[in-house]
Amino acid sequence: MYDINASDLYEHDEDLLVGHNFTYIPPNPKRYYKRLVEYCLIADLEVMLSPEVDDNDEVSLGILSLAHLELISECALRWQIGHPHRAVCFLDLVMQFYERNEVPMECIPEALHGVFKVLSETSLEYWMISDVCPLSIRCAYSLMRLPID
Repeated sequence: MYDINASDLYEHDEDLLVGHNFTYIPPNPKRYYKRLVEYCLIADLEVMLSPEVDDNDEVSLGILSLAHLELISECALRWQIGHPHRAVCFLDLVMQFYERNEVPMECIPEALHGVFKVLSETSLEYWMISDVCPLSIRCAYSLMRLPID
């Protein structure tokens, strides 16, 4: 039989990093991710439209600041949000902001570029259905609203 003392179990306790490896994953990571991106977009749009930013300054069509991009990427990594969902989520939010006249039309091709980039890396047949459906619905809705010459 094995003889295990309690002191043997705790002998190397100082090597354990307690609490440093905990990652919070929200109950619905995709919904929380979309909300996070929305909050970051709102915050960065407020900065871009503030009087402190000169009209002659270069402004990214991707809208998001470097700090917010890093935050969003870290959360996506920790929450296991795939690249297709990230791209579709960003496109969906940019389209919503455009429909409310909160971003210029030039931001949409930038968001679409993200989707095309992911499509070039991962074939659509390997995307999750939950990532394809919003893209299909959003594209169909947008095409229906385009003026026909």
